[in-house]
Amino acid sequence: MTDFVDPLEEPLDSDRDPRNGEDWAAQDAAAARYDAERREAENAAAEAEEVED
Repeated sequence: MTDFVDPLEEPLDSDRDPRNGEDWAAQDAAAARYDAERREAENAAAEAEEVED
C-alpha cells in the first residue's frame, strides 16, 4: 500500500479549516452598501428628471 492520496478524493486543507468559511456578515454589509448606493443613484436620477421637466 502506498501513501498516495488522490487529490480529487481528498478535500483541500482550506476546505476543512472552519476559519476559512464565508463571512456572511461582511457579505450582508456589502449588499446593504450596494443597495444604498443604488437607491442614492436612482434618487439623483429622479431629481435630475424633475429639474429637466
